[in-house]
Amino acid sequence: LGRFRFISWDHNLSFGLFLRAGRTTDTIVFLPPGRPFTGHPRLVERVLADPALRARYLGMLRDLLDGPLAKPTFDARAGALHALVRPYVIGPEGEVHPHTLLGSPEDFDRSLTESLPPPGALRTIGLIEFMDLRRAYLRATLD
Repeated sequence: LGRFRFISWDHNLSFGLFLRAGRTTDTIVFLPPGRPFTGHPRLVERVLADPALRARYLGMLRDLLDGPLAKPTFDARAGALHALVRPYVIGPEGEVHPHTLLGSPEDFDRSLTESLPPPGALRTIGLIEFMDLRRAYLRATLD
């Protein structure tokens, strides 16, 4: 251990907004923690094949669920960040077509807690709704 350092990336897609390539909201919510990707084998899958590293990874995931991703902590932080960026998204100099996926300023406010149309598998899932579903799935899987 200590030979690799995790460098996170693609934070803009971290909470369920990568619905392209045949993925649906459910396939993202219910993505198994031991197989975080689909398709071609990746380095993470090779790392998770090692029992000691897999146990460490799953332990870190539990720590996240009990800490920063715990419902009260996550909801408060998401709400604070939502309020922080709100003026830059929907204010007088906010995002405009084609640089936004939002249909209206109200969509931005709703997107914190609820899904936006279209309904069904390809809906844009609300951030807190996504995290509630994902957290419940991970807890059931890890316990």
